[in-house]
Amino acid sequence: MQSYTVVLGSGNSADLPGGLFFILLASTGAVDIEFFRNRTSIGKVSGIEEGYRNKFDKKFDAVKITDVSAAANTVKVGIAQEGDADYNRAFGSVTVADGEIQPVGGAANTASPPDVNAIDVVASLESITAKRTALTDLTGCSYASANNTTVVLATAAANTDGVRIAVADLSISTTTTVARADLRIGPAALINIVGSDLAVIVKDIFIPAGVEVSLYSSLAAATARAAYEVY
Repeated sequence: MQSYTVVLGSGNSADLPGGLFFILLASTGAVDIEFFRNRTSIGKVSGIEEGYRNKFDKKFDAVKITDVSAAANTVKVGIAQEGDADYNRAFGSVTVADGEIQPVGGAANTASPPDVNAIDVVASLESITAKRTALTDLTGCSYASANNTTVVLATAAANTDGVRIAVADLSISTTTTVARADLRIGPAALINIVGSDLAVIVKDIFIPAGVEVSLYSSLAAATARAAYEVY
């Protein structure tokens, strides 16, 4: 991928070569971007800013970039001539430290209580992974079923280290009445079915700590079952 940098006065344009992939890497103001093939326009985006990208199945011959901001604009783009190119970059940055969150180069936030605590993300993920037993292993699982009621699998207070839903089975046996069956986190349905004569089975779901996990059924003909572990 080749990068190009152009400085445009307000309202001015620049023509750049074509390719299969285009990305607007940086721009100090909004621009219009128009693509051409055989001297014919094949697409235009207006008032776009940095981060815009486009992959083409067939090469475009040229691209025209026009500054539509009220001031001079420094524009940097990337264009790939061959293959399946891509580009991924986060724009801007932030520093996270124990007890504070602050922009790079900015002053620390000393307000109390602190905004956030830095964590070891890798260690956290490894800890969660280590707790998850194999999908086919139901050893240690508890079983619950709800019919025309709500059954709590784990309260928020009891869910101190996550809940694994090994298998959840939701079914509605009535064909004449609309019913509902849910697997819920807190008051919201994580997975639900609504209607008549329906069924769904889901497997291997890990629900993080600190939320209530429950089964809900609106009618006796709606059944919500689960095999689960509370860590």
